[in-house]
Amino acid sequence: MHSASPSVSSARTSGTWTDWCAPVSTVCASIPRVASARALELRPGRALDADTLLLELEAARYGQSADAIQPGSYVRDGNSFLIQTRAFVDGGGAQPSRRIRVTLANRRIGKLEDVAAKRALESVKIDPARIATLYGKARQERRLVKLDEVPPLFLRTLLAVEDKGFRDPSRHRPLGHGGRCSSTSSPASCRRVARR
Repeated sequence: MHSASPSVSSARTSGTWTDWCAPVSTVCASIPRVASARALELRPGRALDADTLLLELEAARYGQSADAIQPGSYVRDGNSFLIQTRAFVDGGGAQPSRRIRVTLANRRIGKLEDVAAKRALESVKIDPARIATLYGKARQERRLVKLDEVPPLFLRTLLAVEDKGFRDPSRHRPLGHGGRCSSTSSPASCRRVARR
């Protein structure tokens, strides 16, 4: 019998939690988990105007520059954007960094080209906007609040969603969430489980 060593796979996928942690909690606690939006896929003919593309670039933290050479930068000239994308990994695999030109016409992508290769592209993805980075026990994107700082409606909603029988002692589960006796079990079956 061999022992499995802990492993961690980190890959950003659109709109999902991305780091799968090993069963060892100490390994997971030190690895940041990134929550991100979906990657923006550009392709000729897709509906997109200049203001929306600019909004998407800003959300993904792209910065305007004079030459768009650094990954994560762009230059706008009217309806034409020169973009240096960042490399990233999504559900479709590794996406390389590319220098692309996006030309918009009639609120659609008219042309999409790889500037370095001097060829038209069928599609390209721009890395997604980071929604949050959650860290282990030492560094978390959380703010502790006192109970009196939480709106009463939020507390009532939380109780309603988490456990409808929270305030009713007759509905408490003697074996907790992991037991076979639940709030919907018959009293006789709970007594049988409790005697074991």
